[in-house]
Amino acid sequence: ASDLTTSSSRSVLNTNAHYACNSFGNSNYGYLANAGDNSGIGTLVQRLQYSNDTGSVSTRFNTYLEYNYARSIGNEAYAYVCGGYYSGAYNETAESYIRRVDYSNDTQTEETGTIETGGKYKQSGVGNGRYGYLIGGLPYRDSNPGADVVRFDFSSGTNNALFKTYLLYYRNNLCGGASGNKYYGWIYGGQNIQYGSPDGYSDIIRIDYANDSATPLTRSYTQEEYWQQATGNSSYGYLAGAASEIYVSSNTTYRSWIY
Repeated sequence: ASDLTTSSSRSVLNTNAHYACNSFGNSNYGYLANAGDNSGIGTLVQRLQYSNDTGSVSTRFNTYLEYNYARSIGNEAYAYVCGGYYSGAYNETAESYIRRVDYSNDTQTEETGTIETGGKYKQSGVGNGRYGYLIGGLPYRDSNPGADVVRFDFSSGTNNALFKTYLLYYRNNLCGGASGNKYYGWIYGGQNIQYGSPDGYSDIIRIDYANDSATPLTRSYTQEEYWQQATGNSSYGYLAGAASEIYVSSNTTYRSWIY
């Protein structure tokens, strides 16, 4: 297979999905949750079967609230939906809970368990099958992005997430710009609005899971972008779509050789 060919359309979602949605999956299925359009953020969770990716997506369940800008990490059995921003009839807040989706029972609403160190949205996340890491993000009604890295244990559904280290720079608008393997997690770009600067970062930083209290250091560079999405395997990481001060959005996909 070649990663130089233009991507092709495979299926059609049941609802419009313009922005702020959250995605997760395992080796068999991909899920899209809380898709947003001009009418607001939805609660629908849709599933795509990889072995039949030209077939229709199926509706699985509705999330408890209309969260946007959440971030998901997981393993083969579960997805962990972390944080997110909620603006509804009763309150407006950044979620502090980590909610678990059971792939073997994916028509049930997600379970609430672990608590983050603070409610955030627009975070990034990586994991290695045993632990999940949440990086940066924005607290509720706070213009200062976070620089902390917190870790939670997949095997413990109720323990609080633990602070591990700080990034060199404050970052928000990471929004999925991360990938990794079982040894390392890589965080791509992001944005720092702490001092009123909308510029995106161009660096790629790495978290060493075996030494996760050390400050993540720059390993490589890409375009100055934020809001990008990322995926990868054990050998490569791929960045797709982004925004920057030069252009609103990009249709370019980059491959990183840093693994």
